[in-house]
Amino acid sequence: MEVKDGLIKWKLLTLGCLSRNRFWGEDEGKAHRQAFCTTVLLVAEGKNILIDPSFPREEMARILDARCGLTHEDIDIVYLTHSHGDHVVDIHAFAKATLLMAKEEFKYLKNPDDPHLSGVKPAEAPLAAGIEYIHLPGHTLGLTGLVFQAAEGNIVLASDAAMTEDFYRTKQGYFNNVDPDATVESINRIAEIADIVIPGHDNYFLA
Repeated sequence: MEVKDGLIKWKLLTLGCLSRNRFWGEDEGKAHRQAFCTTVLLVAEGKNILIDPSFPREEMARILDARCGLTHEDIDIVYLTHSHGDHVVDIHAFAKATLLMAKEEFKYLKNPDDPHLSGVKPAEAPLAAGIEYIHLPGHTLGLTGLVFQAAEGNIVLASDAAMTEDFYRTKQGYFNNVDPDATVESINRIAEIADIVIPGHDNYFLA
């Protein structure tokens, strides 16, 4: 994928789904299916930046090839918006990649020695020119998405600050949300700057 005029190129690799969805009338007290998050590839400054991998190595290899002709070895950076398990699947399969997670999230990790996050470092410097961090607490206290300019306009990769368009429109958090008030504030912040929102567990939508 080529980047033109300094704009960031982006592609959805997977469309996420929820284990339970109140907007479908599902009981939130139990899981109805396995959850997967929306995984995104950004291309900037000649780097392939993978956001929130959600599938095991073999399936992710198939997805990378089918969606953009890449392999695990082609990924330069893996960025994790937060530490939930469905956003950090098989990250060590990206042997050549720098593993980064939102620095705010590190402050609230219950288990800093979690083996699933070994080798992951706090994201201090920008991932690339034109990509900015946006702290969006609520789902977790440290969740941090990304903001960038693309051909389609101003994109906010919101991750689980906005689970799906339904959650975004109604300003609601998921059943495991830690701070409902912060979620409302984060969604309001997204709405102020986004032309397009990439949610944590569904397809992108117009803000």
